Amino acid sequence: MNTTNGARTVDLFWTGGWVSTFRLLSALQMEEVRVRPHYVLDPSSPRTELEIDAMQHVRRAVQSWRPELAERLLPTASTSLDDLAEDDVGAARFERLSARAGLGRHYEWVSRYARHAGLDELEVGSHRGDPAVTLLGGELRRVREQPFATYRLAPEAKDSDLGIFSRLTFPLADLTRGDMRRIALERGFLDTLDLTWFCTSPRRGAPCGVCDKCHAAVVDGFGHMLPAHSLRLHDIKWLTRWRPGQNVVERVMG
Repeated sequence: MNTTNGARTVDLFWTGGWVSTFRLLSALQMEEVRVRPHYVLDPSSPRTELEIDAMQHVRRAVQSWRPELAERLLPTASTSLDDLAEDDVGAARFERLSARAGLGRHYEWVSRYARHAGLDELEVGSHRGDPAVTLLGGELRRVREQPFATYRLAPEAKDSDLGIFSRLTFPLADLTRGDMRRIALERGFLDTLDLTWFCTSPRRGAPCGVCDKCHAAVVDGFGHMLPAHSLRLHDIKWLTRWRPGQNVVERVMG
């Protein structure tokens, strides 16, 4: 977080996803700060266009809902993944950590991006139960209290493999998705969160229903964000062991 002309600015890694959008909206509404989103475009990903569309939908919703908040939502700073300098040390650290905790590849990107952009406090939407938060555990130190406890890596851990997180901060580490849903409902922006994107393997512009992110959405009570056919595929894959049904899922997903 930095300060310009007396106004605080939060630098947030925003993907158009549910959790990072919760953080964006909560920062705008509950802290009265400016928010500068950051995004890494992956040219090879089928979800990049859908994530960008989701971010545009959210911006329009904020403008309609609370124009004064939209004034504090700054333009998104974006960089192509192809333009980020390689970091062999960071990549090796990530691979070792991922083998232990199953980290998403985006953490390696975000680490490189924070260095690329010269950021020392880039917020990420990792919440309670996220593999990164679980992995960091006792190596996190609280740096702010309000509106949610915010953490960052302990200085003494920077030279370890966990050093890939040294430029990141974690404002949602104590919250579950259920906590965030309750807060969003109380604060009046739950509907805006339905505009977000989460699926990692979209088909024809819709959530697939069978990837881990779609499954997490259903488990956390957000199944209404999947179309009916995707919910059916979800139930076949995740709730049954009927082999013919699994064959159907495999054929559909190609």
